[in-house]
Amino acid sequence: MELLRDLRNKAEEINNPSGWVKKALEQNVSKVVPTICRMNRGGELAAPINLVLAADALSLISEAAGEELLQELQIKAWKVKDPTKWLVGRASKQVSKAARRAKLLSQNVKHEIPMRLSRIVDILEQIEEKEALRILQDVKEKGTSISNPTAWICCAAQRVAEATTPWNDQEWSAADERVHKKIKALNKSGELAEPIEYTRVKAELDKVDEKSRLNLLKVLEEKAATIEHPTGWLVKACRQSAANFKEYAMARTSKKAAAWEENWEGGEEWAEGTWEEEEEE
Repeated sequence: MELLRDLRNKAEEINNPSGWVKKALEQNVSKVVPTICRMNRGGELAAPINLVLAADALSLISEAAGEELLQELQIKAWKVKDPTKWLVGRASKQVSKAARRAKLLSQNVKHEIPMRLSRIVDILEQIEEKEALRILQDVKEKGTSISNPTAWICCAAQRVAEATTPWNDQEWSAADERVHKKIKALNKSGELAEPIEYTRVKAELDKVDEKSRLNLLKVLEEKAATIEHPTGWLVKACRQSAANFKEYAMARTSKKAAAWEENWEGGEEWAEGTWEEEEEE
């Protein structure tokens, strides 16, 4: 496995091999590694999952597909004698041609910043395979002139996705145009660790107003150096903003209702007598 080869090559520089491996795995397969660790601690499996082998296999399929396999394994835990073998075997059947090509590139072209396979696989799965293979061919031809291949591939795939998504044929509001323009500017600035994937954040952006969207993008820009996954950060920030507004609206409604009840005077008298008196008139 490439990760172990890197570990051997950097052995003299690494003081804590276990910590280095865990961090490297989390960077490559960020969501499934904690899940695997929890499953190993849970004691429900027939044997612990080999984290390195499993993460290597899962890095070649989307994180969503990896999570589905882990959920299936949890359900079948009592039936599976070798969880690692089961997981690797099931994952290998889902590996796309583009994912295999990306892995070959990561092994044969030594970029300044190593390729993050799981991240690349996720973004390439959102576009047609022929487009994904074309992008990877461009990366191969440009070689080491691309210092950050993950960001480069994400940006190229994002352009393809934006050109082919259904809402590109629909009329956008002026607010959508301004927010999209800001995101494109951020992606081109080079300040982000990787480009924002508009196709993934669009639905969450729609849950908040324009002012909130632009404010979140401003915060993202200011904290760019500390945010490893801008797309994920923005999705979570939009969801939190929407939840905060909902909570605020409910609290405000409750406060108004309480004030109305407190200030209401003579309600019972009106209910008992005034209604009938008005009808008689």
